[in-house]
Parts: sequence; C-alpha cells; structure tokens
Amino acid sequence: MSQTENGLVSPFETVNLEGRRIDDDLINLIPGEFARKNQVLPLVNQERKLIVAIGSFDAMPALQDLEVMLGKPVEPMMADVAQLKEKIDEVFLE
Repeated sequence: MSQTENGLVSPFETVNLEGRRIDDDLINLIPGEFARKNQVLPLVNQERKLIVAIGSFDAMPALQDLEVMLGKPVEPMMADVAQLKEKIDEVFLE
C-alpha cells in the first residue's frame, strides 16, 4: 500500500511518470479522447493484463470500460495527478 498526494492510503503501487517514455504500441491501445477524459495512461501491456497509470480513484469506472474494450484485465498504478495530465497531453496531443 502507498499513500496518495492527499494523504489517503492507496491499495495500488505508485509510479513516477517523470522522464518515462510511453511506447507507440501502448498509445495506440487507448483512444486519446478516452485517456484525456478519464485520466488513464497505459504503461505496460503484458500478455494477460494491461497496467495503467491513474491519478485518482475516480478513474476506476473507466478501467472497467477499458477491460471490456481490450478484452483483458487492467491493473492500475497511482500517479501524481499533475504528472499524469502532463504525460497524457504529451503522448496523445503530439
């Protein structure tokens, strides 16, 4: 368990997105509009699951939608909200 920026305890691991490169294959998995609207960023595509960064628990319903879209489980990791927004804008708006 880790602690979120507002002091809540999260059951998810945290991830630092600063300087992290997101592969084009990952970017193509999720429509940019979906990523921006739901603040969800794909990080690792494994055979049996997709690992994504989220900034808050508000993104949890979107993860269920993503599981249906991709046909595989989605595992969240918590990221700093500002870093997440910046990285989503960087990879989906370029």
